Amino acid sequence: MRIREYFAGFEGGLVSCDGCGMTLRLLDVEDAYAMDPWRLTVVIDGGHLRAPPTGWSVARLLESARGVVSEMATQNAIVFACSIGTTATHAEGLIHAIEWLTTYDDEDGELEYFAQRHDGEQTDERRGNRRDYFGPSTCPRNAYIAKHAPIPVALAANRVAAETITVYPPGIPIVCIGDVLTPDTLSHIQSLAHTGASITGATDATMATILVVDDT
Repeated sequence: MRIREYFAGFEGGLVSCDGCGMTLRLLDVEDAYAMDPWRLTVVIDGGHLRAPPTGWSVARLLESARGVVSEMATQNAIVFACSIGTTATHAEGLIHAIEWLTTYDDEDGELEYFAQRHDGEQTDERRGNRRDYFGPSTCPRNAYIAKHAPIPVALAANRVAAETITVYPPGIPIVCIGDVLTPDTLSHIQSLAHTGASITGATDATMATILVVDDT
């Protein structure tokens, strides 16, 4: 794999990020690759900032500055997921992001800012955007046993979903029963349907209508 070859090109497999004093290395314990060749775990060591870099802070920095999104992060590691859809371009994108990190000096304090925040906490901007996109929810059981009615998607904003809708790719539910439907969510689902994405779980796969809790 291209990324493994990249790390192997450094002495001891350690990529030095001199600007912030940290090193990066691939977790390569015995048989780890054989157990899951679709995961790349980058371990973060050191750092001379007042708030030392963590997996969370570096992951946020890569996403905000380079558009590289990890699968998950921990205190001292970042996990990147590969799939049958991963291309050489994606691999090169991650390598370019790592090369950018090697000279990153955090003059603007962004990495230190992320590191000082509570573990797993979103930035104010991202938390606000997620709140706009994902509405509140009600108890899924209550939504399940309630009376349901299909209504046009154009009229479904702020109604409670009565079905779980999954879009493939990526195959993750975008609406769960009990969710309050926001305009952004509905617009996104319709946009994906119009591009030919596979919609499962919806009573109307064309997404002209959506099943909601009948509150009349």
